[in-house]
Amino acid sequence: MGPRPSPPPAGLAAHAGIQLFATGGLGGVHRGAGESYDESADLVTLGPYADHGDLCRVKSILDVGATLERLETLGVTCGGNRTRRFPGFYLNDSGFEIDWSVDGPEEFAAY
Repeated sequence: MGPRPSPPPAGLAAHAGIQLFATGGLGGVHRGAGESYDESADLVTLGPYADHGDLCRVKSILDVGATLERLETLGVTCGGNRTRRFPGFYLNDSGFEIDWSVDGPEEFAAY
């Protein structure tokens, strides 16, 4: 593998008029990362864009709890739509609480 590309400068999305982005499935901290330090590059990429939001679910093969902790250290908050539980990729509830919740698209847009 070659070197990882640098993310675009923070604020570039805002400059282009992009106020929100969404992903289908977020990578995360891999199980056993305490020994391997294996984590998906998309976590660090999200950091500069934390104010733009991300609508996603963490892949269930990953360590969801460690992923949520890593997102917190990167300044990425996790919110829900009509739930205070973080969803898994194929599940409505991964077993972890999230910071905030909205009751629909209008409330999310206002947030």
